[in-house]
Amino acid sequence: GSGGAAAGATAAPLNEPGHWDFFLSHYQATGGDQVMTLELRLSNMGFSCWLDQKAESITKESMQAGVESSAVFLLFLSQDVLQRPFVQFEAGEAWECASSPKSVSRAKGPDSSRYRPRWW
Repeated sequence: GSGGAAAGATAAPLNEPGHWDFFLSHYQATGGDQVMTLELRLSNMGFSCWLDQKAESITKESMQAGVESSAVFLLFLSQDVLQRPFVQFEAGEAWECASSPKSVSRAKGPDSSRYRPRWW
């Protein structure tokens, strides 16, 4: 065979199930334990979570697909998290999704319409 997908066929998701309630973005060194606990609690309540430690594929493409296929993007704020390149990438993807018709949550302050971190 040609190894390519048939025309019109839907590609398999990079990670199962291919859609999630929450995408959990964090810095492993300073927030990993807390996010693992959060993921366990959310899962016990019936929510699905994209978490890199539990993903089969951890690439920029799979992270992007995870952000785009999650109802809520949750950034766990801990020391140095905003300096991490992959966290910046994930947050940037979530920011782009926030203007799309699907629902993506982000923190909103009193004047959030003008707030955009300098690295986004």
